[in-house]
Amino acid sequence: MHYAPLRSTVACMARSKPKFPLDHDPAALTWARERAGLSKKTFSEKAGVSLSLLCEMEAGTRNAGVEWLHKFARVLNCPVVFLERKRTDAELGIPATEDVQELAVPRKVA
Repeated sequence: MHYAPLRSTVACMARSKPKFPLDHDPAALTWARERAGLSKKTFSEKAGVSLSLLCEMEAGTRNAGVEWLHKFARVLNCPVVFLERKRTDAELGIPATEDVQELAVPRKVA
């Protein structure tokens, strides 16, 4: 009998609960990897991260710290800021728009 070689398929099993807050944006990481034309396996090898860890980072169940973001940005040829999680105004201590309008100096209309 002759058996055809089995093709290995890569399935990512991510943790069930998302981790919060993350230092990275999982959707941006996935988009940048796909835009670079890299499979998860190829990207994980070039970045020096295990495939399972990469899958968890892309799923948002594992945090990609600053060191990982710099490695990923180098491999993906993109700025680190693109991969970072975007902070909300509240997290940055910026007052809400309503509060800013109250602080604004009224203009005199001629």
